Amino acid sequence: MEGTSVPDGDRAARDLIEYDRFRYDNFPFRATHPDWLRTAATLLGMSPAPAESCRVLELGCGRGGNLVGLAAALPGSTFLGIDHAPSQVADGIADAAALGLTNVEFRSQDIRDLDESLGGFDYIICHGVFSWVPDDVRDRIVGLTESLLVPGGVGFISFNTRPGWAARGIVRDMLRRWVPDGPADEMAAAARSILGLWRETSSSSGPLAGFVDHETELLDRLSDHYIYFEHLVEHNHPYLLKEFLELLDGTGLAYLGDADIASMSPAQLGDEGQAHVEALGLDPVATEQLLDDLTIRFFRRALVCRSDDLPDRSHDHARLTRCWVASDMTIDELSVELDGSDGGRIDIVLSDADGAVLRPDDSHTAALLWVLAEHRPRGLPVHDLAVEVAARLGATADVEFIDETIEIAHALVLRGRLDAGVLERPLAAEVMELPLTSELVRYQARCERRIVTTGRHEHFAADRMDIVLLRNLDGAHDRAALLGEVVAAQASGELEVTIDDVEVDDTEILDEIIGTKLDRFLLMGLLVDPRLTDTEPGDPT
Repeated sequence: MEGTSVPDGDRAARDLIEYDRFRYDNFPFRATHPDWLRTAATLLGMSPAPAESCRVLELGCGRGGNLVGLAAALPGSTFLGIDHAPSQVADGIADAAALGLTNVEFRSQDIRDLDESLGGFDYIICHGVFSWVPDDVRDRIVGLTESLLVPGGVGFISFNTRPGWAARGIVRDMLRRWVPDGPADEMAAAARSILGLWRETSSSSGPLAGFVDHETELLDRLSDHYIYFEHLVEHNHPYLLKEFLELLDGTGLAYLGDADIASMSPAQLGDEGQAHVEALGLDPVATEQLLDDLTIRFFRRALVCRSDDLPDRSHDHARLTRCWVASDMTIDELSVELDGSDGGRIDIVLSDADGAVLRPDDSHTAALLWVLAEHRPRGLPVHDLAVEVAARLGATADVEFIDETIEIAHALVLRGRLDAGVLERPLAAEVMELPLTSELVRYQARCERRIVTTGRHEHFAADRMDIVLLRNLDGAHDRAALLGEVVAAQASGELEVTIDDVEVDDTEILDEIIGTKLDRFLLMGLLVDPRLTDTEPGDPT
């Protein structure tokens, strides 16, 4: 949009031009995956369309990093992405064409110009848009979701929320007052300078010392794009859940719940906190609002449906029966004392990448988590899980035991401890002799993308050695061949491998590093099982 003039003082119009020029980060978002939207809605009492044969609309698709990954993983479904910025839409079109995807379309359009001619959709995604647009665009998002969502369909609308953003607004307010107007990249650089000064000069013992440290460290890790579009643009309005629901009043939409199901339950507060909240006798929405306040929540991922589809949201663990469940927790401690019957004890301590620790106090739950930790990252169908748990406990996998196992798994899913889904993921269960990643990841690595899309539809930050390895995980390279690629990349000057700032060229050490990286790729969902995909090993695409 070079050469486009903007009236003096019209920051919002300037932001749109910068959005097209400066673009934005290009990530997949697991919570928007149709299989998770289907699973979450099913657990809340709905019966949405299967992920493998659905129609999906994304409003504000950016550069296509979310939809391209979904389209590649779900060839039987169709996807339409709409975004205001022509340059970002062009990126999505180029990636889809390079991958030969015919089930995804990208259009550069203003959301306000869309109408019912688009047809109906099973899932409508609007991620990272709602808080950052003027009121008329926000209202059109609600109107389009109402008119385009088919019966049984699910909408996903994310937004910043308070009270978390009441605190984060301190950062935004300061930066908007002190960062001079200019091109987005220059403004982001100026913001970093001010944030550095803030950190250096703020009191280490004042009441906001911890907040300043947290926010400045967070922004150090995030991109210039994030700093500009989150803190420097004209529009960024956080909504309380209550305020969001008021925007749905008078429409044909209803609030179903949050894609982060664990955030809906007072169980996140521990036994004492849960008992205190439940004693207040609040309705479900008021309970969620109180939990937002108590946890100082920053962001919401609201799920909506047609008003006439709204279920009672009661919890029934039988809804998990057709699902698989998976854990990303690692076993830190394990002690097993079983007597061959239903007795005995399993003491286990598990932790996840965020440092959360779980110490189940009953053997049934302990055995369930033990089994799932050994089946990372694929997980197991809940019936198969029950059979394996019974075997560990020396119990009989009868109807009662299976039902109890499903009930435990259901409770853990609702508390955010387990992932769940219906559609089988083609993830590898072990590092194979000829390791394989998806065609999408190989393409992203060849394009030198430092963010690649995992089989769990999450983003993985790849370093230079990761890039070299990932582009060669085509099912035709064994460890020796991968080592040869790494050595060749070193010889060409493309790659430098160091430990404690000392360059590594010993092939035994390099091979050991490769093994460690392959193990990490496995746990992150980057390795796929060729028996579960249509990809032929050695496919050069």
